[in-house]
Amino acid sequence: EAQTQATTARPNDTRGSFAATSDVAIAPELQRAGRLSAGLWQDAAPLAEAASTVAEAIEGTTELRELTGSFPELPERLKELARIAAWAAERGAQVRLTYVI
Repeated sequence: EAQTQATTARPNDTRGSFAATSDVAIAPELQRAGRLSAGLWQDAAPLAEAASTVAEAIEGTTELRELTGSFPELPERLKELARIAAWAAERGAQVRLTYVI
């Protein structure tokens, strides 16, 4: 199961599905522990818009709900990512997405 973590300059609990932290130095630690396989910094505003748009599309389209049926929490996780990215965009920050595969 793939997991995603979004990191910005926002302090937050890092145990959630998306976590934000002011201590970006933890990423190398997680990579060494084998918990992170890739990371990518992105501009926050377009990421927030895309995550929100995709969540709405999944919720509003029968075909997309069926295609994502094995991951029913996907729209909520995308909305959470959109909220984190919007927070970062308001502060001119970028967001780093990290994937555990």
